[in-house]
Amino acid sequence: YEKAADKGYADSQFFLGQLFYAGKSAYCEGVNISIDYMKAAHFLKMAIENPQLPDFAKGETYRLLASCYRFGRGLESDENKANELTSMAASFGDTNAKQIVQWLSNDEY
Repeated sequence: YEKAADKGYADSQFFLGQLFYAGKSAYCEGVNISIDYMKAAHFLKMAIENPQLPDFAKGETYRLLASCYRFGRGLESDENKANELTSMAASFGDTNAKQIVQWLSNDEY
Protein backbone atom coordinates (compact mmCIF):
# COMPACT_ATOMS: atom_id res chain seq x y z
CA TYR A 1 0.00 0.00 0.00
CA GLU A 2 2.84 2.43 0.74
CA LYS A 3 4.20 2.10 -2.79
CA ALA A 4 0.74 2.77 -4.20
CA ALA A 5 0.28 5.75 -1.86
CA ASP A 6 3.64 7.19 -2.93
CA LYS A 7 2.57 6.80 -6.57
CA GLY A 8 -0.49 8.95 -5.88
CA TYR A 9 -3.25 6.42 -5.29
CA ALA A 10 -5.66 8.32 -3.05
CA ASP A 11 -7.48 5.26 -1.76
CA SER A 12 -4.15 3.81 -0.55
CA GLN A 13 -3.26 7.13 1.08
CA PHE A 14 -6.59 7.17 2.90
CA PHE A 15 -6.32 3.51 3.91
CA LEU A 16 -2.80 3.93 5.29
CA GLY A 17 -3.72 7.12 7.12
CA GLN A 18 -6.64 5.37 8.76
CA LEU A 19 -4.59 2.26 9.48
CA PHE A 20 -1.68 4.10 11.13
CA TYR A 21 -4.10 6.34 13.06
CA ALA A 22 -6.15 3.54 14.60
CA GLY A 23 -3.96 0.47 14.18
CA LYS A 24 -6.73 -1.13 12.15
CA SER A 25 -9.08 -0.33 9.31
CA ALA A 26 -12.81 -0.71 8.98
CA TYR A 27 -12.21 -1.53 5.32
CA CYS A 28 -9.87 -4.47 5.80
CA GLU A 29 -10.69 -6.90 8.58
CA GLY A 30 -7.81 -8.68 10.24
CA VAL A 31 -5.19 -6.06 9.41
CA ASN A 32 -3.68 -4.69 12.62
CA ILE A 33 -0.49 -2.67 12.99
CA SER A 34 1.15 -0.45 15.60
CA ILE A 35 -0.33 3.03 15.79
CA ASP A 36 2.01 5.63 14.28
CA TYR A 37 0.52 9.13 14.31
CA MET A 38 3.39 10.65 12.32
CA LYS A 39 2.77 8.23 9.47
CA ALA A 40 -0.98 8.67 9.85
CA ALA A 41 -0.71 12.45 9.51
CA HIS A 42 1.63 12.06 6.53
CA PHE A 43 -0.73 9.82 4.59
CA LEU A 44 -3.86 11.73 5.60
CA LYS A 45 -2.29 14.96 4.31
CA MET A 46 -1.38 13.22 1.07
CA ALA A 47 -4.95 11.99 0.69
CA ILE A 48 -6.50 15.41 1.33
CA GLU A 49 -4.22 17.01 -1.25
CA ASN A 50 -5.12 14.36 -3.82
CA PRO A 51 -8.03 15.37 -6.08
CA GLN A 52 -8.77 11.68 -6.65
CA LEU A 53 -9.69 11.02 -3.01
CA PRO A 54 -12.99 9.09 -3.19
CA ASP A 55 -16.05 10.92 -1.88
CA PHE A 56 -16.76 8.18 0.68
CA ALA A 57 -13.36 8.82 2.29
CA LYS A 58 -13.29 12.63 2.41
CA GLY A 59 -15.17 13.21 5.66
CA GLU A 60 -13.23 10.64 7.64
CA THR A 61 -9.90 11.73 6.19
CA TYR A 62 -10.47 15.37 7.18
CA ARG A 63 -11.76 14.35 10.63
CA LEU A 64 -8.79 12.10 11.40
CA LEU A 65 -6.30 14.75 10.30
CA ALA A 66 -8.20 17.30 12.40
CA SER A 67 -7.75 15.01 15.38
CA CYS A 68 -4.01 14.86 14.72
CA TYR A 69 -3.89 18.66 14.84
CA ARG A 70 -6.26 18.96 17.80
CA PHE A 71 -4.30 16.60 20.05
CA GLY A 72 -0.80 16.99 18.60
CA ARG A 73 -0.75 13.44 17.31
CA GLY A 74 2.14 13.12 14.87
CA LEU A 75 2.43 16.85 14.28
CA GLU A 76 2.34 20.12 16.16
CA SER A 77 -0.96 20.92 17.83
CA ASP A 78 -2.97 23.61 16.01
CA GLU A 79 -6.49 24.23 17.29
CA ASN A 80 -7.41 26.57 14.42
CA LYS A 81 -6.33 24.06 11.78
CA ALA A 82 -8.16 21.31 13.68
CA ASN A 83 -11.37 23.35 13.69
CA GLU A 84 -11.02 24.16 9.98
CA LEU A 85 -10.51 20.49 9.08
CA THR A 86 -13.36 19.39 11.35
CA SER A 87 -15.69 21.83 9.58
CA MET A 88 -14.56 20.43 6.23
CA ALA A 89 -15.20 16.89 7.46
CA ALA A 90 -18.69 17.92 8.56
CA SER A 91 -19.34 19.50 5.16
CA PHE A 92 -18.55 16.12 3.57
CA GLY A 93 -21.17 14.51 5.81
CA ASP A 94 -19.02 12.95 8.52
CA THR A 95 -21.42 12.39 11.42
CA ASN A 96 -18.72 12.50 14.10
CA ALA A 97 -17.38 15.77 12.73
CA LYS A 98 -20.86 17.28 12.70
CA GLN A 99 -21.18 16.42 16.38
CA ILE A 100 -17.78 17.97 17.16
CA VAL A 101 -18.73 21.15 15.29
CA GLN A 102 -21.93 21.32 17.33
CA TRP A 103 -19.99 20.88 20.59
CA LEU A 104 -17.49 23.55 19.57
CA SER A 105 -20.23 26.01 18.70
CA ASN A 106 -21.82 25.42 22.13
CA ASP A 107 -18.49 25.68 23.95
CA GLU A 108 -19.05 22.17 25.21
CA TYR A 109 -15.89 20.66 23.74
